[in-house]
Amino acid sequence: MPQLGLANLEYGLTPQIGLSTTRAGPIGPQMNRVTEGGLLKAPSCYKNKLACLLVARPKKWAAPLERARQSMSLLELRGISKHFGAIHALTDLTFSLEPGQVVGLMGDNGAGKSTLVKVIAGNFPPSHGKILIDGKPVHFSKPVDARAQGIEVVYQELALCNNLTAAANVFLGREPRIGFGPIRILDHATMYRRAGELFKQLKSETRPRDLVRQMSGGQRQAVAIARTRLSEARLVIMDEPTASISVRQVAEVLNLIKRLSEHGIAVILVSHRMPDVFDVAHRVVVMRRGRKVADKKTEASSAEEVTGLITGAIATA
Repeated sequence: MPQLGLANLEYGLTPQIGLSTTRAGPIGPQMNRVTEGGLLKAPSCYKNKLACLLVARPKKWAAPLERARQSMSLLELRGISKHFGAIHALTDLTFSLEPGQVVGLMGDNGAGKSTLVKVIAGNFPPSHGKILIDGKPVHFSKPVDARAQGIEVVYQELALCNNLTAAANVFLGREPRIGFGPIRILDHATMYRRAGELFKQLKSETRPRDLVRQMSGGQRQAVAIARTRLSEARLVIMDEPTASISVRQVAEVLNLIKRLSEHGIAVILVSHRMPDVFDVAHRVVVMRRGRKVADKKTEASSAEEVTGLITGAIATA
């Protein structure tokens, strides 16, 4: 076994010891500073060379491990294809998404956007290719499998009950109950409190006790998004969230998307509205006839280029 000098080691003491290291400065020659409860203390392993070897690792290993951890995608699609008989809805599509990243998915009608969303959401199994979550292959045979991995979809229709309150819609199908034995009733107090917390996190003006039928389009979107937050989603797919709502409500929905990104939740924004995509998205992905023709950072693209990619005036980018 090669000799490891103290100068070449970065100390990572085990949690059971209750110590942590910092790189702020040395205590003695070629030693890192170790703190316990905020006080400087020389680790006892300095007195025992074998103990040092057990808890230390070469510094040269630290940087590659950290880069690998940071570069791991939340979602990765590799060579995804979907066939319906002789119709090829998706062809060899590769795509990745990082935590907290907002990606605008654009394309004309029939480009394959909806099919791609349904593959990611577990509605359709892919004909070919792999889906990876956190670098591990997964297989979705039904939507509940995707939800178990933290993938939620907010459809254009929203699927809300107009005769119920905002809180009741947030907890629809997952209502908390209280009672004794077989007699149990809905815990409305918990539902109102938790829904209020979710709306506050999203910085929405929606109130838990308001009926959905009385809400604006932006407030309805807030209810649908809060429902995904209740399930602790890691990826939210939004299908045309700004269609058929006013300019003020569009701004509210875009702010909701920004709040999701700030909380580390990735968002796939399916939209035909280019100003909305360029306002909130970090990347724009363009599809045409079931193929991906562009995947660029929004600051490196333009509305004119995306229009050309959608119509076919520009082949790829």
